[in-house]
Amino acid sequence: MNPTIADELAKLKDAHELATISWWPPAIGWWLLVGGLLLLTIVLVVKLYPRWQLRRYRRFFLQQLKRVQAKNDAQQMQRLNLLIKKMALLAFPREQVAGLTGVAWTTFLREQGPKNRTLIALQTALGERQFQTSKPLTPDTDASADTSATDTSATDTSATDTSATGTSATNTAAANTSTIYLPELWRDAEAWLDHVLSTQRPFILQFHQHHQQKQNRRKLTC
Repeated sequence: MNPTIADELAKLKDAHELATISWWPPAIGWWLLVGGLLLLTIVLVVKLYPRWQLRRYRRFFLQQLKRVQAKNDAQQMQRLNLLIKKMALLAFPREQVAGLTGVAWTTFLREQGPKNRTLIALQTALGERQFQTSKPLTPDTDASADTSATDTSATDTSATDTSATGTSATNTAAANTSTIYLPELWRDAEAWLDHVLSTQRPFILQFHQHHQQKQNRRKLTC
């Protein structure tokens, strides 16, 4: 072999492999994909956060309702009234709700409640007459009250004429009307809470936002 050619061949080196292609910067398609996913996430958060907040309120009030239902004592109806009032103050302007008592309060419950329910049990339970009793509100208590009312009516009937009989019968009917059927009471309360949470959604969310802003300002001042 020619020495010159051999020297030239000796100078040759092995072929180099191609360098690995870097992933950065990404192609325009990847930028568009990431931007689209980010925009979709923002939209979902904006839409789903209010629903999550309302469900949070619903869970809270239903848990409190079950606690009130479990404590069957002389203050049970007061606790139920306080719970319903808290929900009303959250969902309606304070000046519209805070001063309501007695007939005005039960009328408000009926007008703002679901139209497919009479809410008789709830209205009767939260009426002024029920807050005057010192006995736990139970089916047995109601039954004994009805029995005593019936016995009184029978005694009055034997001692009076036909007109007095009609009057005592009317009083007994009124007493039976005011008797609270407990399972229906708790169903009425839950239905009222659910209805108000759905119909007063904008006000509740606005109230929550205003409350959060006040808390943030307090933290900053501290």
